[in-house]
Amino acid sequence: MKAINKTAAGIFQAAIDRIPAGRDADGQTSVCLDAGDQAHGGAIMALHVECIGANKYGKLYSFAHYYEQNGDLMRDPDVVMLKNNGTWAPNGGIFFPLSYRQDGLGMYREYVVFNEDGNGWKIAQRAQADLCSFCNGWALNLKEQQGLKAAKRESVPVLHCSGDVAEWLDPSGGLQKAGLMKADKGRPEPGKMYSLTGAVASIANGNTWAESEVKQA
Repeated sequence: MKAINKTAAGIFQAAIDRIPAGRDADGQTSVCLDAGDQAHGGAIMALHVECIGANKYGKLYSFAHYYEQNGDLMRDPDVVMLKNNGTWAPNGGIFFPLSYRQDGLGMYREYVVFNEDGNGWKIAQRAQADLCSFCNGWALNLKEQQGLKAAKRESVPVLHCSGDVAEWLDPSGGLQKAGLMKADKGRPEPGKMYSLTGAVASIANGNTWAESEVKQA
C-alpha cells in the first residue's frame, strides 16, 4: 500500500489539527475549513475534514469538497485516508488513500478493502498509487486555498531489542524490513573472525556477531 509524500502528509495533518478536541469520546469529530471561500468571495470550495471511524491500523479520515445540486450535497471529491497509528508502516508512511468519490460523475472507487476480521486487505495497487499522486497535488492546492501550514511529520516508533527478543517477536523479519524494529546484534570482539556475507550465519543475513563468529576447527 502506497502512502502520500511527506509534504502532503504534513498538510493533511494540519487540516486534521483544526478539528476541535474533545467533542465526543469516540473522536467522531469534523471541521469545515472555508478560509479560501471567505477570502475569494465564494470562489473557493470549503474543505470538510471528518474522522469517520477506525480499524486496527489507524483512524479513517474523510477530506471532501461539497456543492449543492437540486437540494442535495454533492461530493467533489471525497477522499478517505487511513492515518497509520504506528503499529505498522509500509515504507514509513503515515497517510494512505483508500477511496475516491465524485458524485457529479457518479464515481465511487474503493482501492483498498480491509478483510472482515481486520487482518490484512485487498488492494488495487496501480489505482491506489494514482490516487496517492492526486492527493499529493491536491494537498498543495489546499495549502494555498486554506492557509494550511504543513504540520511536523510524525515519526513512527521503532522498537529496539536484543536479537533473541527480535527473533521471538518477529520470526518472519517483517517488522525489521519495515523499519519498525531494530535488533541489537551485539559487538565484534577483538581477535575473533566473523562471517560478514554468505549463505551461512552472517551479519548480512541478519545474524548477531556471536552467531556469525567463524570458529576454528
